[in-house]
Amino acid sequence: MKNKRSQQKYRDSAPESLEKAVNLLGGQNATAAKLTAHLGRDGSTPVRQSHVWSWMYRSRLSPEMAIALEQLCAEAGHRVTRDELCPDFPWDAARKRATRIPASQTVQP
Repeated sequence: MKNKRSQQKYRDSAPESLEKAVNLLGGQNATAAKLTAHLGRDGSTPVRQSHVWSWMYRSRLSPEMAIALEQLCAEAGHRVTRDELCPDFPWDAARKRATRIPASQTVQP
């Protein structure tokens, strides 16, 4: 019997926008470290290089990570959008919903 891991299919290559973002941020290890710091996950549940590899070759990037990568790329002076990183997510609907939330209901940092 084959184990579960050997049955999973891998993509031939990473989505172009994700590969671009990872390269701009210095590779998979650097991207993982920058995401960990950006998301404030130091010590608890860090983003690991294996997570980045998995997003590139096995699974899809979550909307949360797409937003974080977009912000990190922007801070580094590059443009990679969340729409490019996570094209299956309904970003337009999320933007419309976000504009209808009264300021009194938003979370303040």
